[in-house]
Amino acid sequence: MGKRSKSRHVGTLLIRGEIGTVKKRAPKIKVALIYPNSYWVGMSNLGFHTIYHELNRRGDSGCERAFFSPSPRKPPLSLESQRPLSRFDILAISCSFELDYPNVLQMIRQARVPLFSRERAGGYPLIMAGGCFTFFNFRPLANFVDWFVVGEAEEVIHEVMDVINIHFPVTTYRKKRKLLEELAEIEGVWVPGVSRDVRIRRIDVNRHETVSRIISPYTEFRNMYLVELARGCDRGCKFCLTGCVYGRMRTRGLSMILESCRVGLKYTRRIGLVAAAASDYPEIDELCQRLLGMGAKLSTSSLRPDSLTPALLDVLNRSGQRTFTIAPEAGSQRLRYFINKRITDDQILSAISRARQRGMKRAKLYFMIGLPTETNDDILSLIELVKKVGGILPAKCSITPFIPKPKTPFGDFEMEAKSSLKAKLGEIRGKLKRYPQISIISESLSRSFLQAKLAKGDESSLDSFLI
Repeated sequence: MGKRSKSRHVGTLLIRGEIGTVKKRAPKIKVALIYPNSYWVGMSNLGFHTIYHELNRRGDSGCERAFFSPSPRKPPLSLESQRPLSRFDILAISCSFELDYPNVLQMIRQARVPLFSRERAGGYPLIMAGGCFTFFNFRPLANFVDWFVVGEAEEVIHEVMDVINIHFPVTTYRKKRKLLEELAEIEGVWVPGVSRDVRIRRIDVNRHETVSRIISPYTEFRNMYLVELARGCDRGCKFCLTGCVYGRMRTRGLSMILESCRVGLKYTRRIGLVAAAASDYPEIDELCQRLLGMGAKLSTSSLRPDSLTPALLDVLNRSGQRTFTIAPEAGSQRLRYFINKRITDDQILSAISRARQRGMKRAKLYFMIGLPTETNDDILSLIELVKKVGGILPAKCSITPFIPKPKTPFGDFEMEAKSSLKAKLGEIRGKLKRYPQISIISESLSRSFLQAKLAKGDESSLDSFLI
C-alpha cells in the first residue's frame, strides 16, 4: 500500500469513528482548518471545534480539517475529502503552543505552497492564523502568515469571511493587497506590514456556545462532550497567561450550560466541564446535581482545593472519575503565595484526603521549578509535600520548568540556567525514587528553552528552521 493510500486509510478510520463530521459539496470558498499537531491533540481543543463549526455554518464556505504528521515525505491532506492543502482557497491555522510554530512551516512546505507570504498570490491559498498564541506573541510567524485573527475568533471570523467573499477569488498581488488592507480595518485582525496596532477581540460568552462539535474515540477526551463553563480567571497567578489574555472570569448562565449538555447527551453520557478551574464556577454544585439527574457522567479538568465542594466530589465519584488533579505549582506555601497561588499545604492535603474518601484512586499534581525567588528550601518543601500526598493516594507529579510568558507579571524574568534546573530535577527524583506510589514525569529541558525563546521571539526566531 502506497503512502497516499495509507494516508487515505487512516483518514477514513478517523472519520468513521466520529460523530458530527461536516462534508460540504462544492462550497464557494474552500477552507482547510489546520492544527499543527496530531489529531489526538487538535481534536481535544475546543477552539478548533468552534472555528470548524463557525466556518461550516456559513453558506459561502466549506471547512475541512488537516493535522500535522512528522513524516517529511507525506504531504498533508484534508481529513474529510483527502484533498491536498494546495487545492484550498484558505489555509486557516489554529495554533495553541509555541512549539508548534516549526510544524506550521513544515506543513506549508509539505503542501508545496511558498513559505513566505510575499511570494504567494494567484494560484496559492491565502493563509490566516489564530489561537491563544495570538494574545501574547505571534511575531515569529509574521513572515509566513497573511493575517492573524487576534483574540477570540467566534465573531471576527465572520467579518473576515464577509470581506473575503467580496474579493474572492484573489488572483493577483494587487487584489491580495487590497484584501489585506480591508482586513486590517477589522478589530481583532492584524496584518503584517499593514496594521499599526494590535486590537484584541473578546466576546460575550453568553452569546456563544463553546462545546464539542465532533465526538471522537481518538482524542484525549474520547467519546466525551466538552462544555466550556467559563472563560478567563480572577485568581491572578503571576506566571499564568489565562487571566492576562482572557481577562476576568466570564461565566455562562446555568440554563445555557444545561441546554448545551442536553444536546451532548443525545450522543454520549460523558460530559466534560471545561474552565480554568471548574470548581470556581459559582453554580457548580447545582449544575452537577442537575446533570447527574439527567443521567450524565461528569469529568472535570484541574480543580482548586480551596473551592472544592463535597457535592462536586460526590458527583465525580458517582460518575466514575478516579483521578483527582490539582496544580499546587510550587512546593512551599511561601513560594505559592509569592506567585499568587494562594493555597496552603493543609488545603492541598485536605482536598486529597476528601478525594480518597469519595472514591478517588490516584492524585495528579502539577509543579514548576525555577520560579522567581525559588530556593533549595522550596525544593525540599516540594519533596515533603509530595511524600505526604503519596501517603494518602498514589501520586503522579508533572514537573516543568517555569517559562516566562509575555504580558504576565513574570514576563520580564529569565529562565533559570539549564544546569540548575537539571540539578533540582535530579534532587527531586533522587529523594522520591524509593517511594513506589510516587511517579515523576518531566518536560524536556531543551524543549522548554525553545518554548521560552519562541514565547518572547520576533520575526527572526524561526530562522534556524528555514535551513
